Amino acid sequence: MLNKNGFLVLLTLCCTVILSCKKAPYKKLSSNVIIVQPIITRSDIGDKPSKINLSKRLVNRAYSKLDLDFHYLEPIYFNNTNARDGKINLDSIVSIAREEKILKGQGDIINMFFVNAIDGNKGPTGRGMMNGNLVFIVLGNESKYKGLEKKYMEAIKLFERSVTIKPDFWPAINNKGLAYFEKDNINQSIKFFEKAISIEENAEPLLGLASCLRTKDIQLALEYAKKALVINPKYVDYLYRKEQLWGDKLQSSTEILLQNNQLEIDVILAKSKINASS
Repeated sequence: MLNKNGFLVLLTLCCTVILSCKKAPYKKLSSNVIIVQPIITRSDIGDKPSKINLSKRLVNRAYSKLDLDFHYLEPIYFNNTNARDGKINLDSIVSIAREEKILKGQGDIINMFFVNAIDGNKGPTGRGMMNGNLVFIVLGNESKYKGLEKKYMEAIKLFERSVTIKPDFWPAINNKGLAYFEKDNINQSIKFFEKAISIEENAEPLLGLASCLRTKDIQLALEYAKKALVINPKYVDYLYRKEQLWGDKLQSSTEILLQNNQLEIDVILAKSKINASS
């Protein structure tokens, strides 16, 4: 469910928001609310903060079927040049942050560090620790990396957190498949689409997997595509898939697949069912 608008608007991470999270009272919330504490690393003297773009629309949308809501606390700052620039390892960063009482919660809050590098890697990349309760995000240099790639990295990390919360939550697993496709990691995309399908044979991962297999095994790809259109004919429509936050690359691959002559009747039937129900 990844898209293109500005971020492909995605997870897709969609509406990029410069961390201007509303200050929220620190109180116990329901079990369906995941609290995120953004931690912005800066220099030792408190200037030159790391990049801090956050995408919230995709996050909330991605977990709507699980009835989860992400609640962002007001960002806090961690003044440590070495931590910001990846000159010390993550265990050391966590240890220092704990000593300085930067970390929040007792395993019930996601402490999300924004840094400029992880172990020297200037990204875009991400790393999770402690079952996802500690997350490190490097947004990277926009002039060096594709504009959307950093968003997909953030998406993947948060999807991983959702799977930790509920391992059989297929939409989050499916979304990882969508995100990896946009990063040109087709093998990983296939892995997560197949895992999502093993939990529930939903049209979205079926069609996503079909698109992945288009250049690898066209007959199997056609089989999955046919099954997907029977389960949910709406996935024949480009705009509908866009609403589910599909990225440009997966959209293009799917459009090529749906133009295959062996799918002509299936596509016509799917479109007729959509028209009949409207």
